[in-house]
Amino acid sequence: MTEREQLIQEIEQLPDYLVHKILEILLEEKQKKSNIDQSKKLRPFGLCEGEFIVPNDFDEPLPEDIVQLFKNPA
Repeated sequence: MTEREQLIQEIEQLPDYLVHKILEILLEEKQKKSNIDQSKKLRPFGLCEGEFIVPNDFDEPLPEDIVQLFKNPA
């Protein structure tokens, strides 16, 4: 007997109030999974357009004292 079959058999023997509670839990978990799946979707480009300006030296190497902070954090 599979777990699914065993679960169905157990549910068939439960009183209605417990069946209702189990259904609530299942629906909550399904909603959580749906919310997680939604959050994994790619965000559109340009959401922060105009909120900041990338400086011209953005791609330049960091000063050595800053690099050392990454290598030897306090």
